[in-house]
Order: sequence, then structure tokens, then C-alpha cells
Amino acid sequence: MLFLDLDLVVTGDVDGFFDHAPEQDFVVIRNWTSRSEAIGNTSCFRLRVGSNAHLLAAVEADFDGVFAAHRIEQVFISRHAHSIAFWPQGWCVSFKHSLLPPWPARLWRPAPLAPGTRLVAFTGKPDVHDVLDGRWPAPWYKKFYKTLRRPDWVAEHWRE
Repeated sequence: MLFLDLDLVVTGDVDGFFDHAPEQDFVVIRNWTSRSEAIGNTSCFRLRVGSNAHLLAAVEADFDGVFAAHRIEQVFISRHAHSIAFWPQGWCVSFKHSLLPPWPARLWRPAPLAPGTRLVAFTGKPDVHDVLDGRWPAPWYKKFYKTLRRPDWVAEHWRE
């Protein structure tokens, strides 16, 4: 089963997500903010149906305990899946963490799309619709550095 979040923009061929690491039961994006740990970002993952039923059983048995011990579900899944593999670097990127130019360059330069990118995740803010509008919603006191230029490739690949 291949899972794709609704806030992803598909920018390339997704066939490889079905073929990559066929021996693995769980393949996921390596989390952009937890590079030093084997933590996945579940915006896109492939799971062999039935392979990690213990995860659901643990949540059903002690929902509050599981989420008290693991701040977010991605950490719980990554630490307790039977095995974990990651998509090749560059297939899945974060708009905010991988593509957005550093400040102040983002004032005049839109986020470029790297060749070979297949999926772009819009985690947190800005959302896809914000980027299409060329804005980053933020409190007035953060507007100075939370700004962006609208990249044309987002509109070319986004389908509602």
C-alpha cells in the first residue's frame, strides 16, 4: 500500500515508489528535521499490508500511553516498525526545509525544483495554497522573514 498525504505536490514519476526496496515492509521519507536519527516523515510511505499490525494493536491497547511516550506518530512508527527503509535522497523533498531559499534570497528568488524530485511535501506552513498565492501566513512580527516568491512549478504540478 502506498500512502500519499494530501499536501504533497507530485512533480515526477511515482512508479519507483512501488519498486524501491521490495524486500522492505516499511519504506518512508527520511525526516528533514531529524536527519541524525532513523525517523521517517509519513507524508509518503509504503507499507506491506499486515506486516506491522503490532503498531495498531499498541495504539488500540494504550492510546494515551503511546502518544505520551512519543510526541508525534512518526516517531512511534519509526521506532517500532519491524524494519524501516528510506526513499532515495532527492525523491521526496520539503518545500520549506529543502527548496526554499534562505532569507533574504527568498525575497527575490522563488524556490527551485531540483531535477529528479518526485514529491514535494508542504509540512506545516506555508501550505500549497499559500505558496500559489505567493504568501506565507504568519503573525505580523514574523512577516519580515517569513516571505516567499511564488515558484511557477507549483502551479504547473498542482491539481485540485
